[in-house]
Amino acid sequence: MPEGLKVFDEHETLVADHDAMADCLKALGYAVVFAYEKVREKWRLNDCAVCLDTLPFGMYVEIEGTRDGIAACVKELGLAEENACTETYHSLNLCYRTERGLPEDENFVFEEAERERILKELQSC
Repeated sequence: MPEGLKVFDEHETLVADHDAMADCLKALGYAVVFAYEKVREKWRLNDCAVCLDTLPFGMYVEIEGTRDGIAACVKELGLAEENACTETYHSLNLCYRTERGLPEDENFVFEEAERERILKELQSC
């Protein structure tokens, strides 16, 4: 089990009206700094959420749960500990762009055709 787990407190809630929520945040003085997209497939294993995230710059497995639950999932899935990463998707995107000589851009969104292809592929499974 990798010692350096990435640990974040996450607070989630449903938002029924995206535009109304965006207006509320804007009224509070918040502004969009960057945008990103991912397509997530999600499973349950050992009381953990095992997520396969497809992003414009790669695919990543994210395991959410307790330290012991994550360790059990890593072992059961046969994941290599040396491939564990504690970087955020934001920093991974910046590294990806730098390594390929692409202009710096904090946004990472799919081209429309790529998004449609990925979603169509998922629907056919």
